[in-house]
Amino acid sequence: MLTVSETAALLRSFDNVLILTHVRPDGDTVGCAAALCAGLRGLGKTAYLLPNPGLTDTTAPYFAPYAAPADFTPEKVVSTDIAALSLLPENAGAYGDRVDLAMDHHPSFEHFGRANILRAEAAACGELLYDVLRELGPITPEIALPLYVAVSTDTGCFAYANTTAQTVAVGGTLSLGSIIRRYGCDLNLNGSSITINGCNDAGYYDVKASVTAAPTAAGTVTVALFRNGVAVPGATASAAVSTAGNPVALPIAALVREFCCGDDAALTLVLSGAAATVSNVAVVVERI
Repeated sequence: MLTVSETAALLRSFDNVLILTHVRPDGDTVGCAAALCAGLRGLGKTAYLLPNPGLTDTTAPYFAPYAAPADFTPEKVVSTDIAALSLLPENAGAYGDRVDLAMDHHPSFEHFGRANILRAEAAACGELLYDVLRELGPITPEIALPLYVAVSTDTGCFAYANTTAQTVAVGGTLSLGSIIRRYGCDLNLNGSSITINGCNDAGYYDVKASVTAAPTAAGTVTVALFRNGVAVPGATASAAVSTAGNPVALPIAALVREFCCGDDAALTLVLSGAAATVSNVAVVVERI
């Protein structure tokens, strides 16, 4: 069984990589595969995801930028969040005996890869991928978004009993307990998210947030606003810090539309880039 460092070293030696996801793909397998593909491409590698016929409207947008063309011939094959070969989609059958690296978090994992890494105590495979990708290089926004999708899927947006303090740290979702104002009778605060009831409170919402964060190491810290697990375009704030522990203010302003009789909108704030200690979060959500 490989360690995180050994897995990262093995991935550095790979090129022309095809990444497999499981049948009936959920956010964890798709998020892990997309994040890994982005990380490998960031190293100058050629990497793709094997098209999966079971994609849904929810997972397809994270998968699409990395889908392999029909004529792609891989040299290496990697699987993410797949416990057994029986969980491969039908079009992946030809690669069952060619998996060079299998990465998983299920206790039932069957160690079918030529090399394997398992973190059975993890709530999501995304936790394992986060540590491996952090060994490979910086966690860029292109990597952070699908990792958030992966971890939030298998933890029920951090509400399931399998959520741990480490899980929340990996996902980077900030607690909104210090919210200072809410407008509208159908706005609810639930730990780390603000929910707008689509059936009863359709309209436009002005969202303003202010986050005070002190990175634990020099680097760039970023906060982004998400709606139902998808980043709101333009709703990000970043700051570069040269010395660990220096607090910075990260302000965000965005306009969010909630449609009549649409799904409820869950708003969350997600930390990426450098790890940081968050000392204050203030959020205002106002219907306009």
